[in-house]
Amino acid sequence: MVKGISAILAKLASLVPGSIPAKNRECVANIVYQAGAAGYSMKNIKELVQQFNNETANGNDYKFKDGNSCFGMNVPSWSENAQGSIGTVGTARYGSIAACVEDRLIWDQRRGINPKSETYLEDVQRANYNPSPNYPTVVRKYNDESSSVTTSLVVLPAVALGAGYIYSRF
Repeated sequence: MVKGISAILAKLASLVPGSIPAKNRECVANIVYQAGAAGYSMKNIKELVQQFNNETANGNDYKFKDGNSCFGMNVPSWSENAQGSIGTVGTARYGSIAACVEDRLIWDQRRGINPKSETYLEDVQRANYNPSPNYPTVVRKYNDESSSVTTSLVVLPAVALGAGYIYSRF
């Protein structure tokens, strides 16, 4: 189910103007869908997208290109079989982007991070995601075209549903 919806969102993302590579759009689509379904605020969904851009150098890192590692996470021993992470040490490799995003959201859940927190990135940093005290500031500096894709993936389905509802009333 997640893969099917992610594919639809990736297709919608491809309609948004810009030069973002297809794999980056797929990652953003998965973040928007999965984090939205898990109850993350729009602000925190955007921060997850910024985290993806930071951790993968805007999708250029080989760990993302070759291993679907959207967040530079180490192998999560507690979920490596359940969530599709491959390996036992170092950076996790995933069979799909959807599995990586799911792992990242489970990481938050296991640490009790509130998906609607106003201090989301600070909460993530305090949970030792990254040892740098400047991590939230660094992540928030990543504003590229992914923001337009994120917003579009939230707005386009809402507009389509609204238009469908209005059309059905006539």
